Amino acid sequence: MSSSNYRYAIAPTSQFFFCGIPFRLDTSPKCPLNCLYCFAMSRGGRRTSNLLLADPSRIQRKVEKAFSMEHQKDIIDKFILAKVPIHFGGMSDPFSTPEISLRSLKILQILDQIDYPIIISTKNPNIFSDEKIYLQLLKMKNVVIQISISTISDNFAKILEPNASTPTERLQAIDKFSSQGKYVIARIQPIFPQKLEEIENKLIPTLSQAGVKHIILEFLKLPVESNLNDLSNLTEVLGWNVINYYKDLNAEKIGREWILPAKTKWEMLQPLLNRIHQEEISYGLADYGLYHLSDTDCCCGIDKINGFTNWFQYNYSYQIKRVKNGVLRFDENNKNYIPSNTIGMYINSNSRLRENETLFGHLKSKWNRPGTANAPDSYLGVEWTGERDENGNCIYYKSNNW
Repeated sequence: MSSSNYRYAIAPTSQFFFCGIPFRLDTSPKCPLNCLYCFAMSRGGRRTSNLLLADPSRIQRKVEKAFSMEHQKDIIDKFILAKVPIHFGGMSDPFSTPEISLRSLKILQILDQIDYPIIISTKNPNIFSDEKIYLQLLKMKNVVIQISISTISDNFAKILEPNASTPTERLQAIDKFSSQGKYVIARIQPIFPQKLEEIENKLIPTLSQAGVKHIILEFLKLPVESNLNDLSNLTEVLGWNVINYYKDLNAEKIGREWILPAKTKWEMLQPLLNRIHQEEISYGLADYGLYHLSDTDCCCGIDKINGFTNWFQYNYSYQIKRVKNGVLRFDENNKNYIPSNTIGMYINSNSRLRENETLFGHLKSKWNRPGTANAPDSYLGVEWTGERDENGNCIYYKSNNW
């Protein structure tokens, strides 16, 4: 049976409020790994066709169009032309099946021809067993390997991630890539709170020994759309009542997820952050309300890597992190630097604006809606006291206590 073209294989994401790489590439919108905790499974992931796959030839034409003088540029063209780093595997693993892997390799070849900066996110077995994939990634000029891992236990992982590689295999891959000079990032996600001691004393030191340069941390999120049966299955596997635990800690409903409060997560993370620094590794916090407390300017840690300097610096996380006097003002001048193309077709219909449907328009609109998800005062230590500037934009204040 032939596959259908995945029209939105390459697209900006709605994470531009807080993320330095809000530009994703996926060979498929559906991830076959079916990890038990995956939020995509409760958001229609099962209903997405397995036959929907990216067409490398269309990616090739998109790249050529972006660098052509004759065509009017859309937001994707502008991002490609500026070489904004792209997250390959934002929704699904790019090496999850032989067919997806083959297409991913072709797409990577296209991007490598123009030295495009790519962060490949994976935890899948093909990348670790296929020499062809390994050698191609090794030859690429601007590629960072990001490997997700949440436990050091192969047995525990096999229950939660039945179709993924084992933690042992992932650690071996990290060692293999890092020993050849590749920059490898480990994403400890999801963090299961009952596994904090194991992460601190076993996983982090082992990642350090394997050659990881940066660790990203993100707690488990519970999808709002999940039914009680789904969460009961997760509770049974974990041997720990995740529903009651999140309720007892006053989990907040943010968008489509139940998330632990930022202050609670920050306090839980302290032993892990101390251990990461003991191992002389940097960390990034990819968790709601904590992005600005990362070691690095971009939480994924690519901001100091040659070839990745054009990451998206207009997000709130970076603005909050870099402010010196604690006073946060909206910079109207950013309008001159952010692409002015419409992004309406890439935004959830419930989040679209009536006018100025651009990156800048959304950033300004959200800035002036304190108390809503992803607004500046959703960050730990940031508050709005009711003050506004001469243009009517909210003025926020950042505490130095965090």
